[in-house]
Amino acid sequence: MLLLAVDISIWTAVVGCSELECVETGYKNWKKFLDPTSGFRKHAGSRMHQLSLERHRGCVSSRANLTVHEQLSEQATQDRSRKEKRTREDRLIVRSSCQSKV
Repeated sequence: MLLLAVDISIWTAVVGCSELECVETGYKNWKKFLDPTSGFRKHAGSRMHQLSLERHRGCVSSRANLTVHEQLSEQATQDRSRKEKRTREDRLIVRSSCQSKV
């Protein structure tokens, strides 16, 4: 999940909440799970949850009409493109460093 790779403090500052028990430490108070003032229902109404849902729906809808094969092919094309770009950039760096030494 992308959220785990992002610093939680940055994410909470952007979203405007600090739901550490739902995001960072994990939810542990299962007796109050369905309590509307705390637990999951409170989280479900939070800004963080709403933004996560929007991102998920956007990702799903953008790929809804593609087969798995098409999705993998698209990803492979993007990977190749990134690798080719990186190779070109590396070659320019090597050329410029070789020319500066001559």
